[in-house]
Amino acid sequence: MRRNLVLSFILLVALLPAAGWAHDYEIASVEGVMRTEVALFVLEAYDRIGVPAYIVSYPGERALYMSSNGLSDAELLRTSLVGKLYDSLIMVPVSLGEYRVAAFTRPGIGPIRTWEDLRPYHVGVERGLRLIEEATKQLHPVYYDDRTLMFSLLNKGRLDAVVFIADVGQQFVRTLQLDNVIMQKTPLASGEFYHYVHKHNAHLIPALAATMRTMLQEGAMERIAHELRQAR
Repeated sequence: MRRNLVLSFILLVALLPAAGWAHDYEIASVEGVMRTEVALFVLEAYDRIGVPAYIVSYPGERALYMSSNGLSDAELLRTSLVGKLYDSLIMVPVSLGEYRVAAFTRPGIGPIRTWEDLRPYHVGVERGLRLIEEATKQLHPVYYDDRTLMFSLLNKGRLDAVVFIADVGQQFVRTLQLDNVIMQKTPLASGEFYHYVHKHNAHLIPALAATMRTMLQEGAMERIAHELRQAR
C-alpha cells in the first residue's frame, strides 16, 4: 500500500503542477523545490490524523500568496523567517530537513563567501523565496518569476550571480546543462525547513506535530526515501 502511495504521489506531481484535486485540504508548494520524500512524509502525517490532503505546486510568490491568504490551507516547506513575516502562517514546530543557500556564478567570479561579497555584481533572485529576498534587498538584485530564464541569463553572462537553494540549484544546472555556471563553495546561509498551516487550521498543529515527531522516531523519512529509490 505504501508503494502505491509513492507511485500515486509521483503521478500527482507529474500531472497536476498547478491544478486542484478531489480532496479537501490543499498544501501549496514552491514549484520545482519540493523534496519528494518530505512531501510524502507530510501527506502521510495528514493521513494519520484523518485529514485528506494534496499538494499543488506554484511559483514561489504565488505559493505564499495562496497560503498566507488562506486560499491554500498550508505551505509544504518554508524557513523560520516566513513565520515572522506572515502572521497568518503558523509553523508546525518540527524540523523537516535542512537547507543551504549558495551563490551560483559564472566562472572567474568570486570567491563569494558573504552576502557583502555579492555587492559589486549583477545578481538575480527568484521572487517568493523570502529568506533570499530579505538577505539581498540592499544589493538591489533583479527579481524573476521564471527560474529557467534567470539561470539561462546567468549562463549567457547577462547576470553575474544567482542566489538560490544549493541542492535544488545544482540539480537545475545539471538538468539544463548550463556549462557556464558554477556553485560557490561557501554557503551564504543555512537552516531548517518547517511545514506551515494557515491560521484557520491552527487547531491541527498539536496533532500534526505529535504525529511528525512519532514518524521521525519511526524512521519514516528514511523508509519513504528507500521506497522512492525502489520505485524508480
